[in-house]
Amino acid sequence: ASCDGVITVAALARDATLAFYSNFGDGISLGAPGGDFSTPQSVTPQANRGILSTSNDGEQAPESDSVLRWEQGTSMAAPHVAGVIGLMLSLNANIAPEAARLLLQNHARAYPDNPDIEEDELNCNITACGAGIVDAYAAVSSIGDVTATGPASVPPGATATLYGSHIASTDEVYEWSQESGATATLDTPLQRITQFEAPMPSGVLDFRLTVDDSGGQLGTDTHQVMVLNLPPEIAEVEDRLVREGTSLEFTIVATDPNDQGQPALSLQNAPDGAEIINADTFSWPEARPQGSYDIDIAATDPVDPAVQTTVTFTVNVSGGMSGTGPFGCTTGNPHSRDPLLPILVLIALCWLLQRRRATGKSRPGT
Repeated sequence: ASCDGVITVAALARDATLAFYSNFGDGISLGAPGGDFSTPQSVTPQANRGILSTSNDGEQAPESDSVLRWEQGTSMAAPHVAGVIGLMLSLNANIAPEAARLLLQNHARAYPDNPDIEEDELNCNITACGAGIVDAYAAVSSIGDVTATGPASVPPGATATLYGSHIASTDEVYEWSQESGATATLDTPLQRITQFEAPMPSGVLDFRLTVDDSGGQLGTDTHQVMVLNLPPEIAEVEDRLVREGTSLEFTIVATDPNDQGQPALSLQNAPDGAEIINADTFSWPEARPQGSYDIDIAATDPVDPAVQTTVTFTVNVSGGMSGTGPFGCTTGNPHSRDPLLPILVLIALCWLLQRRRATGKSRPGT
Protein backbone atom coordinates (compact mmCIF):
# COMPACT_ATOMS: atom_id res chain seq x y z
CA ALA A 1 0.00 0.00 0.00
CA SER A 2 2.97 2.35 0.45
CA CYS A 3 4.20 1.85 -3.13
CA ASP A 4 4.14 4.70 -5.66
CA GLY A 5 0.91 5.01 -7.62
CA VAL A 6 -1.17 3.06 -5.09
CA ILE A 7 -4.37 4.52 -3.63
CA THR A 8 -4.51 3.40 0.01
CA VAL A 9 -8.02 3.00 1.41
CA ALA A 10 -9.01 2.90 5.10
CA ALA A 11 -12.03 0.78 6.03
CA LEU A 12 -14.83 2.59 7.84
CA ALA A 13 -17.62 1.40 10.09
CA ARG A 14 -21.24 2.44 9.63
CA ASP A 15 -20.77 5.63 11.65
CA ALA A 16 -17.62 6.57 9.66
CA THR A 17 -15.30 5.68 12.52
CA LEU A 18 -12.24 3.59 11.66
CA ALA A 19 -13.00 -0.14 11.48
CA PHE A 20 -11.14 -2.11 14.16
CA TYR A 21 -9.03 -4.04 11.60
CA SER A 22 -8.04 -1.13 9.34
CA ASN A 23 -4.71 0.60 8.97
CA PHE A 24 -4.53 4.35 9.53
CA GLY A 25 -2.01 7.18 9.41
CA ASP A 26 -0.19 9.44 6.97
CA GLY A 27 -0.15 6.86 4.16
CA ILE A 28 -3.94 6.66 3.83
CA SER A 29 -5.46 8.36 0.75
CA LEU A 30 -9.13 8.28 1.78
CA GLY A 31 -11.72 6.08 3.50
CA ALA A 32 -14.58 3.91 2.24
CA PRO A 33 -17.22 1.63 3.81
CA GLY A 34 -15.67 -1.64 4.96
CA GLY A 35 -18.06 -2.95 7.61
CA ASP A 36 -17.37 -3.62 11.29
CA PHE A 37 -18.87 -6.54 13.20
CA SER A 38 -17.17 -5.63 16.49
CA THR A 39 -20.39 -4.05 17.78
CA PRO A 40 -22.58 -6.75 19.41
CA GLN A 41 -25.44 -7.87 17.16
CA SER A 42 -27.86 -7.19 20.00
CA VAL A 43 -26.95 -3.51 19.67
CA THR A 44 -26.70 -3.23 15.88
CA PRO A 45 -27.98 -6.01 13.56
CA GLN A 46 -25.36 -7.55 11.29
CA ALA A 47 -27.11 -6.22 8.21
CA ASN A 48 -26.45 -2.70 9.48
CA ARG A 49 -22.79 -3.35 10.27
CA GLY A 50 -21.46 -5.14 7.18
CA ILE A 51 -21.18 -4.81 3.40
CA LEU A 52 -23.39 -7.02 1.24
CA SER A 53 -21.07 -8.97 -1.06
CA THR A 54 -21.28 -11.84 -3.52
CA SER A 55 -20.11 -15.16 -2.16
CA ASN A 56 -20.71 -18.92 -2.50
CA ASP A 57 -21.24 -21.97 -0.32
CA GLY A 58 -18.36 -24.08 -1.67
CA GLU A 59 -15.55 -25.18 0.64
CA GLN A 60 -13.24 -26.50 -2.09
CA ALA A 61 -15.02 -25.37 -5.28
CA PRO A 62 -17.63 -22.72 -6.13
CA GLU A 63 -21.20 -23.71 -5.27
CA SER A 64 -24.40 -21.67 -5.23
CA ASP A 65 -22.81 -18.66 -6.95
CA SER A 66 -25.83 -16.49 -6.32
CA VAL A 67 -25.20 -16.38 -2.56
CA LEU A 68 -24.93 -12.94 -0.96
CA ARG A 69 -23.34 -12.41 2.47
CA TRP A 70 -22.70 -9.56 4.87
CA GLU A 71 -18.92 -9.12 4.99
CA GLN A 72 -16.31 -6.86 6.55
CA GLY A 73 -12.73 -5.97 5.61
CA THR A 74 -10.48 -3.75 3.57
CA SER A 75 -11.46 -6.13 0.76
CA MET A 76 -14.85 -4.44 1.00
CA ALA A 77 -13.53 -0.87 1.26
CA ALA A 78 -11.01 -0.94 -1.61
CA PRO A 79 -13.55 -2.11 -4.24
CA HIS A 80 -15.76 0.87 -3.43
CA VAL A 81 -12.91 3.15 -4.52
CA ALA A 82 -11.94 0.96 -7.50
CA GLY A 83 -15.54 1.06 -8.70
CA VAL A 84 -15.66 4.86 -8.53
CA ILE A 85 -12.41 5.09 -10.51
CA GLY A 86 -13.94 2.75 -13.11
CA LEU A 87 -16.89 5.11 -13.49
CA MET A 88 -14.52 8.08 -13.83
CA LEU A 89 -12.47 6.32 -16.51
CA SER A 90 -15.65 5.39 -18.39
CA LEU A 91 -16.15 9.12 -18.94
CA ASN A 92 -12.49 9.97 -19.59
CA ALA A 93 -10.12 7.06 -20.14
CA ASN A 94 -7.07 9.36 -20.24
CA ILE A 95 -7.06 10.31 -16.56
CA ALA A 96 -3.62 9.56 -15.09
CA PRO A 97 -3.46 7.38 -11.93
CA GLU A 98 -2.19 10.25 -9.76
CA ALA A 99 -4.89 12.52 -11.19
CA ALA A 100 -7.53 9.93 -10.28
CA ARG A 101 -6.28 9.88 -6.68
CA LEU A 102 -6.38 13.68 -6.47
CA LEU A 103 -9.88 13.83 -7.93
CA LEU A 104 -11.10 11.32 -5.35
CA GLN A 105 -9.45 13.24 -2.51
CA ASN A 106 -10.55 16.69 -3.67
CA HIS A 107 -14.18 15.55 -3.90
CA ALA A 108 -14.29 13.34 -0.81
CA ARG A 109 -16.92 13.89 1.86
CA ALA A 110 -15.67 15.31 5.16
CA TYR A 111 -15.47 12.99 8.14
CA PRO A 112 -18.21 13.63 10.72
CA ASP A 113 -17.42 14.41 14.32
CA ASN A 114 -18.76 11.60 16.51
CA PRO A 115 -19.08 13.00 20.04
CA ASP A 116 -20.46 9.71 21.45
CA ILE A 117 -17.57 7.59 20.19
CA GLU A 118 -16.56 4.61 22.36
CA GLU A 119 -13.13 4.43 24.03
CA ASP A 120 -11.92 1.66 21.70
CA GLU A 121 -13.03 3.48 18.53
CA LEU A 122 -11.07 5.99 16.49
CA ASN A 123 -12.66 9.20 15.24
CA CYS A 124 -11.49 9.55 11.66
CA ASN A 125 -9.96 12.81 10.45
CA ILE A 126 -7.69 13.88 7.59
CA THR A 127 -4.60 12.93 9.61
CA ALA A 128 -5.69 9.40 10.53
CA CYS A 129 -7.93 8.31 7.65
CA GLY A 130 -7.02 10.39 4.59
CA ALA A 131 -8.81 13.21 2.81
CA GLY A 132 -12.35 12.03 3.60
CA ILE A 133 -15.02 9.48 2.68
CA VAL A 134 -15.17 8.49 -1.00
CA ASP A 135 -18.04 10.31 -2.69
CA ALA A 136 -18.93 8.56 -5.96
CA TYR A 137 -21.37 11.20 -7.18
CA ALA A 138 -19.03 14.14 -6.57
CA ALA A 139 -16.01 12.39 -8.09
CA VAL A 140 -17.80 11.21 -11.22
CA SER A 141 -19.55 14.58 -11.64
CA SER A 142 -16.14 16.28 -11.75
CA ILE A 143 -15.23 14.47 -14.98
CA GLY A 144 -15.84 16.41 -18.20
CA ASP A 145 -14.53 16.38 -21.74
CA VAL A 146 -11.58 18.30 -20.31
CA THR A 147 -10.55 17.64 -16.70
CA ALA A 148 -8.00 19.66 -14.74
CA THR A 149 -6.89 18.61 -11.28
CA GLY A 150 -4.05 18.85 -8.80
CA PRO A 151 -3.52 19.15 -5.03
CA ALA A 152 -6.12 21.07 -3.05
CA SER A 153 -3.44 22.74 -0.93
CA VAL A 154 0.36 22.96 -0.71
CA PRO A 155 2.79 24.79 1.59
CA PRO A 156 4.94 27.66 0.23
CA GLY A 157 8.03 26.44 -1.58
CA ALA A 158 6.59 23.00 -2.33
CA THR A 159 6.40 21.65 -5.88
CA ALA A 160 2.81 21.19 -7.05
CA THR A 161 1.76 19.14 -10.08
CA LEU A 162 -1.28 19.89 -12.24
CA TYR A 163 -2.82 17.13 -14.36
CA GLY A 164 -4.91 17.63 -17.48
CA SER A 165 -6.86 15.14 -19.59
CA HIS A 166 -9.28 15.05 -22.51
CA ILE A 167 -11.67 12.29 -23.55
CA ALA A 168 -9.92 11.97 -26.92
CA SER A 169 -6.25 11.20 -27.40
CA THR A 170 -5.26 12.47 -30.83
CA ASP A 171 -3.65 15.79 -31.72
CA GLU A 172 -4.82 18.01 -28.87
CA VAL A 173 -2.83 21.00 -27.71
CA TYR A 174 -2.88 21.61 -23.96
CA GLU A 175 -2.38 25.08 -22.53
CA TRP A 176 -2.23 25.95 -18.83
CA SER A 177 -2.60 29.52 -17.60
CA GLN A 178 -2.90 31.21 -14.23
CA GLU A 179 -5.92 33.41 -13.68
CA SER A 180 -5.43 34.77 -10.15
CA GLY A 181 -3.23 34.71 -7.07
CA ALA A 182 0.46 35.24 -6.43
CA THR A 183 2.46 34.53 -9.58
CA ALA A 184 3.44 30.90 -10.03
CA THR A 185 5.76 29.91 -12.87
CA LEU A 186 4.50 26.85 -14.76
CA ASP A 187 7.44 24.82 -16.08
CA THR A 188 5.61 23.18 -19.04
CA PRO A 189 2.41 25.18 -19.65
CA LEU A 190 1.84 23.60 -23.07
CA GLN A 191 1.84 20.02 -21.86
CA ARG A 192 -0.82 17.86 -20.27
CA ILE A 193 1.09 17.75 -16.96
CA THR A 194 2.83 20.81 -15.55
CA GLN A 195 4.47 21.82 -12.28
CA PHE A 196 5.13 24.99 -10.31
CA GLU A 197 6.75 26.03 -7.04
CA ALA A 198 4.16 27.37 -4.63
CA PRO A 199 4.81 31.09 -4.07
CA MET A 200 4.44 33.17 -0.93
CA PRO A 201 2.37 34.49 0.71
CA SER A 202 -0.45 32.09 1.52
CA GLY A 203 -3.50 32.46 -0.71
CA VAL A 204 -5.59 30.99 -3.51
CA LEU A 205 -4.18 30.27 -6.98
CA ASP A 206 -6.60 29.74 -9.90
CA PHE A 207 -5.45 27.85 -13.00
CA ARG A 208 -7.20 27.17 -16.29
CA LEU A 209 -6.56 24.34 -18.74
CA THR A 210 -7.63 24.82 -22.37
CA VAL A 211 -7.48 22.02 -24.93
CA ASP A 212 -7.53 22.73 -28.69
CA ASP A 213 -7.01 20.81 -31.90
CA SER A 214 -6.86 21.85 -35.55
CA GLY A 215 -10.63 22.31 -35.57
CA GLY A 216 -10.79 24.72 -32.64
CA GLN A 217 -11.29 24.65 -28.89
CA LEU A 218 -12.30 21.27 -27.48
CA GLY A 219 -12.94 22.38 -23.95
CA THR A 220 -11.66 24.03 -20.82
CA ASP A 221 -11.57 23.36 -17.08
CA THR A 222 -10.22 25.08 -13.97
CA HIS A 223 -8.46 24.01 -10.80
CA GLN A 224 -7.85 25.94 -7.59
CA VAL A 225 -4.84 25.45 -5.31
CA MET A 226 -4.61 26.91 -1.82
CA VAL A 227 -1.09 27.88 -0.74
CA LEU A 228 -1.34 27.25 2.98
CA ASN A 229 1.59 27.84 5.28
CA LEU A 230 0.77 26.16 8.58
CA PRO A 231 2.56 27.84 11.51
CA PRO A 232 5.29 26.02 13.46
CA GLU A 233 4.28 23.77 16.34
CA ILE A 234 5.90 23.84 19.80
CA ALA A 235 5.53 20.92 22.18
CA GLU A 236 4.19 21.74 25.65
CA VAL A 237 6.68 23.59 27.83
CA GLU A 238 6.12 23.06 31.55
CA ASP A 239 6.60 25.75 34.18
CA ARG A 240 9.87 25.51 36.14
CA LEU A 241 10.98 26.10 39.76
CA VAL A 242 14.67 26.85 40.33
CA ARG A 243 16.73 28.08 43.31
CA GLU A 244 18.39 31.46 43.02
CA GLY A 245 21.93 31.24 41.67
CA THR A 246 21.53 27.76 40.15
CA SER A 247 21.27 26.91 36.44
CA LEU A 248 18.24 25.93 34.38
CA GLU A 249 18.50 24.10 31.05
CA PHE A 250 16.04 22.03 28.99
CA THR A 251 15.27 21.11 25.37
CA ILE A 252 12.45 22.73 23.38
CA VAL A 253 10.78 20.65 20.65
CA ALA A 254 9.56 22.70 17.67
CA THR A 255 8.49 21.29 14.29
CA ASP A 256 7.26 22.58 10.94
CA PRO A 257 4.05 20.77 9.86
CA ASN A 258 4.87 21.74 6.27
CA ASP A 259 8.19 19.80 6.42
CA GLN A 260 10.04 22.79 4.97
CA GLY A 261 12.82 22.87 7.55
CA GLN A 262 13.52 23.48 11.24
CA PRO A 263 11.84 26.48 12.89
CA ALA A 264 14.20 29.02 14.49
CA LEU A 265 13.70 29.52 18.23
CA SER A 266 14.03 32.80 20.13
CA LEU A 267 13.08 34.21 23.53
CA GLN A 268 10.93 37.21 24.34
CA ASN A 269 10.56 38.89 27.75
CA ALA A 270 13.46 36.77 28.98
CA PRO A 271 15.49 37.71 32.10
CA ASP A 272 19.14 38.69 31.78
CA GLY A 273 21.34 35.72 31.00
CA ALA A 274 18.59 33.46 29.61
CA GLU A 275 19.07 32.43 25.98
CA ILE A 276 18.58 29.72 23.34
CA ILE A 277 21.72 27.62 22.74
CA ASN A 278 22.40 24.82 20.27
CA ALA A 279 19.27 25.87 18.31
CA ASP A 280 16.83 24.00 20.60
CA THR A 281 17.92 24.43 24.24
CA PHE A 282 16.77 26.98 26.81
CA SER A 283 19.70 27.96 29.01
CA TRP A 284 19.86 30.20 32.09
CA PRO A 285 23.30 29.57 33.66
CA GLU A 286 22.60 31.58 36.82
CA ALA A 287 18.95 32.21 37.64
CA ARG A 288 18.58 35.45 39.59
CA PRO A 289 17.13 37.52 41.18
CA GLN A 290 14.24 35.85 43.01
CA GLY A 291 10.83 36.27 41.47
CA SER A 292 8.39 34.94 38.90
CA TYR A 293 9.21 35.29 35.18
CA ASP A 294 6.77 34.78 32.29
CA ILE A 295 8.95 33.94 29.29
CA ASP A 296 7.78 33.68 25.67
CA ILE A 297 9.32 31.15 23.28
CA ALA A 298 8.84 32.04 19.60
CA ALA A 299 9.26 29.55 16.74
CA THR A 300 9.77 31.24 13.35
CA ASP A 301 8.72 29.51 10.15
CA PRO A 302 11.71 28.37 8.04
CA VAL A 303 10.15 29.70 4.82
CA ASP A 304 8.24 32.82 5.85
CA PRO A 305 9.78 34.78 8.78
CA ALA A 306 6.48 36.60 9.28
CA VAL A 307 4.83 33.36 10.44
CA GLN A 308 5.49 32.57 14.10
CA THR A 309 4.10 30.51 16.94
CA THR A 310 4.58 31.67 20.53
CA VAL A 311 4.11 29.81 23.81
CA THR A 312 4.55 31.18 27.33
CA PHE A 313 5.93 29.40 30.37
CA THR A 314 6.80 30.57 33.89
CA VAL A 315 10.06 30.25 35.80
CA ASN A 316 9.84 30.78 39.56
CA VAL A 317 13.19 31.62 41.18
CA SER A 318 13.16 30.92 44.92
CA GLY A 319 15.54 32.06 47.65
CA GLY A 320 18.13 29.89 49.39
CA MET A 321 16.04 29.47 52.59
CA SER A 322 12.85 28.58 50.77
CA GLY A 323 11.43 25.18 50.03
CA THR A 324 12.07 22.39 52.54
CA GLY A 325 13.60 23.47 55.84
CA PRO A 326 15.10 21.61 58.84
CA PHE A 327 13.60 18.20 59.73
CA GLY A 328 11.61 18.17 56.49
CA CYS A 329 9.45 21.12 57.51
CA THR A 330 8.30 23.59 54.90
CA THR A 331 9.61 27.04 55.69
CA GLY A 332 6.90 28.89 53.80
CA ASN A 333 6.19 30.30 50.40
CA PRO A 334 9.17 29.39 48.17
CA HIS A 335 8.89 32.80 46.51
CA SER A 336 8.90 34.74 49.81
CA ARG A 337 11.80 36.94 50.91
CA ASP A 338 10.60 37.49 54.51
CA PRO A 339 13.73 38.60 56.47
CA LEU A 340 12.28 37.26 59.77
CA LEU A 341 12.12 33.69 58.49
CA PRO A 342 15.78 32.74 59.14
CA ILE A 343 15.59 34.29 62.65
CA LEU A 344 12.44 32.32 63.48
CA VAL A 345 14.07 29.11 62.28
CA LEU A 346 17.12 29.74 64.52
CA ILE A 347 14.88 30.48 67.54
CA ALA A 348 13.01 27.24 66.94
CA LEU A 349 16.26 25.28 66.72
CA CYS A 350 17.60 26.82 69.94
CA TRP A 351 14.36 25.98 71.74
CA LEU A 352 14.53 22.37 70.58
CA LEU A 353 18.17 22.03 71.74
CA GLN A 354 17.40 23.50 75.16
CA ARG A 355 14.44 21.15 75.58
CA ARG A 356 16.56 18.17 74.60
CA ARG A 357 19.25 19.05 77.16
CA ALA A 358 16.70 19.58 79.92
CA THR A 359 15.07 16.27 79.19
CA GLY A 360 18.44 14.50 79.19
CA LYS A 361 19.41 15.81 82.70
CA SER A 362 16.23 14.53 84.34
CA ARG A 363 16.68 10.89 83.33
CA PRO A 364 17.43 8.47 86.22
CA GLY A 365 20.97 7.09 86.38
CA THR A 366 22.69 9.97 84.65
